[in-house]
Order: sequence, then C-alpha cells, then structure tokens
Amino acid sequence: PDKKSKVPTKWGGASLTQIEKSFNGFPMKTFLLGGGAWIYHNKIKLSSNEIEIIGEDAIRAELKGRVEVEDLKNQTYFYANKGFYDKVTEKVVLEGRPRLFHTSKEKKKTKISAEKITRYLNEGKTVLEGRVYIENDDLRVVGENATYYESSKKLEIVNRPFIFAEHKF
Repeated sequence: PDKKSKVPTKWGGASLTQIEKSFNGFPMKTFLLGGGAWIYHNKIKLSSNEIEIIGEDAIRAELKGRVEVEDLKNQTYFYANKGFYDKVTEKVVLEGRPRLFHTSKEKKKTKISAEKITRYLNEGKTVLEGRVYIENDDLRVVGENATYYESSKKLEIVNRPFIFAEHKF
C-alpha cells in the first residue's frame, strides 16, 4: 500500500461549492472553499481567502488570496498571494510576494523573501528561488537561490551571495 496516500488531510471553509472538472483527462470532484478556507496536512495548516481542492482527498489544491502556511512545530510561517498544494509530493509552492517568518528558540526573528518559495512538508526542506533576501537583527543576506534544511538547521545560498552585517561586508 502507498504510504503517502494515507496522509490525513482535513479541509473546510465558510462556503463550499462542488463541481466536476477534468484533471489530466479524468473527471474529478472539485471543491471551491471560501471565507477563511483551510487545509491541514498533518499538523501544518494552509489557509487563504479561497481554495480550489481537486478530489475528496485533496490530492491537489490552489490557494488564492492571503495565503498562509503555519508550521507551529518549527515556529515557521509563510505568507503569499497564491499557493499550490500537492498531497502526493507533499509540497506547497508559494508565489506572489512570498515571505517566510521564523522565530528561533531564543526568540530571534528572521524574515525571508524570494520570488518563489517551495516547502517540502515531509522532508523539512524549503527551497527559495529568485531574489532571495534574508534579514534579522544581526545581518542581511542577498542572493539568487537558497535551500534550508530543518534537520541540520543549515541554509545553503548559491551564486555568490552578499552578506551585510555590523562592521562587515
């Protein structure tokens, strides 16, 4: 049996409209959620003004308007104008001015923005693509692409990043 298909997904909203749509050539039930719509992927909450869910098990979803991804376990929050959720690959892609906010155990806040942020929910990995800006009280980093690995707390920034810090360049 496929383990990934058993990932529990709960979803809801203030309004619900059900329609039949074609997805990859197959007819699928599609649900339009409005008014504070949300999806839970394990303990990670995805919410937005409107969510279009494909399939009763929320195989895929498109999030539109004021998209938020809350990962309380890792004290990480993402915000964007639109997002795409894929249950099978267990990832969320955020576009439209995506931003990530992280608070460390020491209560240190870090803000990260990029043109596109992809969060791999099962792997604890976040990929930042295009005009990456990382800011906190101590420094500012500017780069083109970056990958953050939660298990090792390691951030890899590629393509010659610029680091600005107090009395350093």
